[in-house]
Amino acid sequence: MLLRSGFICVVMERIVLSKRTRRTRRGIRKTGAWRFFWLTLQRSKEAEMKHIILAVVVCEFLFLCGCVPWWTHMDVVRANENIKKIYEEKEKAMALMDKDMRTAKAKAETLQVENDLLKQRVAELEKTLPDWEKKIKELQGITVKKVEKIDAELPQEFKGKITVTDSGAIAVEGEVLFPLGQHTLRPEAKKAVEALAKLLLSPEYKDYYFRVDGHTDNVPIRVSGYESNWHLSAMRALSVLKELKAQGVPEERMFIGAFGEFKPRVPNEARGGTPKNRRVEITIVRSK
Repeated sequence: MLLRSGFICVVMERIVLSKRTRRTRRGIRKTGAWRFFWLTLQRSKEAEMKHIILAVVVCEFLFLCGCVPWWTHMDVVRANENIKKIYEEKEKAMALMDKDMRTAKAKAETLQVENDLLKQRVAELEKTLPDWEKKIKELQGITVKKVEKIDAELPQEFKGKITVTDSGAIAVEGEVLFPLGQHTLRPEAKKAVEALAKLLLSPEYKDYYFRVDGHTDNVPIRVSGYESNWHLSAMRALSVLKELKAQGVPEERMFIGAFGEFKPRVPNEARGGTPKNRRVEITIVRSK
């Protein structure tokens, strides 16, 4: 620091023209830079020299106060870089969160629109429900009359075997259609299926589909070759559907269901084998 002060003094010495140049140099060497400037400041009568010396002292003071080691400066630089990196990572995270929020908001708006459309559709269906219920009741009445007519034309041993359930389905007991434990239609059963096909082809049913469901009792399959009652009920439903198709009922308006012993019409007897549960039902289903 003394060397730096001396250097500044030498520079100032060359700037200021004075008759005491040599004496000033000797004073600096003997008394030291700071002591010399202090004495000079007190003794000098030249205003310019006072101002210059004061400026040198102030500059030296500021220089000393602002001087820090280089490693401290590097620590500050690294700290600033870390802070900048953390800030950039947080900015990226905030941008990602903002994107997710916008996506979630868009999905919520879409779901809200769909929900409103569903509510509107439900309201429309509720308005038409009484009309459909009325049509179904009328159709059930027509079905009952036609089924009674079909049943009356059956042989005496099969009378009362074709009925209409409380839900409006046409139920045909299995012994009318199949031998026990089999799915192949009896020859005489084809007349009954033909009569059912004519019923389904009536104008009253033109806007409806037909579901053909097979049912069995709860007697386990042992010797007939079927894996289970469920398989037997499926094969019986399929046999009736094929015969209805052969009689002219459009295949695109029919489909089958198989329930095995799991949907009995009446409680099975203690030993099983209730004839009313061995049946095929044809349910009239709305197409729209």
